[in-house]
Amino acid sequence: MRNVATLLTIFLMVPLYASATPCNEKEGYAKGVCLYSEGEPEAAIGVLDEVITAGNSGPLRPKAMYFKGRSLMKLQRWEEAQKVWIELFSVSPPFYRLWNCDYLLGVCRARGE
Repeated sequence: MRNVATLLTIFLMVPLYASATPCNEKEGYAKGVCLYSEGEPEAAIGVLDEVITAGNSGPLRPKAMYFKGRSLMKLQRWEEAQKVWIELFSVSPPFYRLWNCDYLLGVCRARGE
């Protein structure tokens, strides 16, 4: 009985700790990643495009490009995603290699045929 009470207590507490800040309360890169993770890739692309354009050579630009590419892949827009991966390589080869983007480019090429 004690185990049941403990499990019930944990179950009732989970929503209190699991509820994250809604995406509309976030800004910029954080909002784009939030929208991507919440299954709203189209909205994520719009937000991430703003970060990419505003960031020119800032540290968030490669990350925003990565999640834009992933969002395009979720939408099965393979050719557009390929362009993002290729551009990302030209912007930051170390980031491209570290985040395994070569594999993602290969997936897009295979699916886009």
